[in-house]
Amino acid sequence: MHFQRVPARSAAGSSTPVWAAATTPVGVRDCPLHRPLSRCFPRLLEFHVGVIVGRDDDEDTEDVAEQVLESLQPHTNLQELTIRGYEGSAFPDWMQGSSSLPSLVTLTLDGCCNCTRFPTIAQLPSLKFLSVRKMYDVKRLTSNTHGTTKFPSLELLNLWEMYGLEELFEASEGDCPRLRKVCISRCPDLKRLPCAPSLTELVLHCGHQLPDIPELASLVSLKIEGFHGVKSFSLPASAALPMLKKLEIRSCKELSSVEGPSALTTVQRLKVAGCPKLVLPRADSLRS
Repeated sequence: MHFQRVPARSAAGSSTPVWAAATTPVGVRDCPLHRPLSRCFPRLLEFHVGVIVGRDDDEDTEDVAEQVLESLQPHTNLQELTIRGYEGSAFPDWMQGSSSLPSLVTLTLDGCCNCTRFPTIAQLPSLKFLSVRKMYDVKRLTSNTHGTTKFPSLELLNLWEMYGLEELFEASEGDCPRLRKVCISRCPDLKRLPCAPSLTELVLHCGHQLPDIPELASLVSLKIEGFHGVKSFSLPASAALPMLKKLEIRSCKELSSVEGPSALTTVQRLKVAGCPKLVLPRADSLRS
């Protein structure tokens, strides 16, 4: 199901933003927006919500967006949720906590630019795939609470264009036990990454600084790309990355030195491209 905000003509000829269904499944016309979606579609497994701005000067846009999304509470069987172009400043109550979305496997948040706080989803028991793009003012993905496992089933995390993001969260023992791949692009203020013992692949793209990389006992592949203004950075010692086999550094135009690669004795494949100023250690120092 996909909802978009479209202009409707009034009698005077002016455009007044209204909400309409862009694609209408059987029965949706009989389902008022103030009724929870779970009552209308109790077997719904995928839910895609898109919002297109009708007018920039509409003061009610934020309130309307929040009311509509709050009213679209899906059934607890929902497995995939996509929200694009959401204009509210807060996510609905049904996205706070694990009880409303216990079966959710895939979550995509794209263009929720007005939101300053991330929804409380760290305890979702079934969430495996999380992709977030263009949430400019969010500083962290979850509060640093202890006593409960964060992201117990998460396997893949993609983050793009989160310009205010400073950290993902403070990891405690047992957090992210299944996380295997993290891709982070255009998060220039990101200062550090959490410890994720199961992580095997890490991609860092386009930032003002390379975030601190903690001990990652299972990391096999590390790619660093597009840190154009960075002149130098340090990599962890071999003891912190004991399984690292592949190291790739690309398109870092000002990069002239990297501290630490000679200590990464487990690296078997080293690829450097688009780094004209970079001086690497001797090749034999990278051999195990």
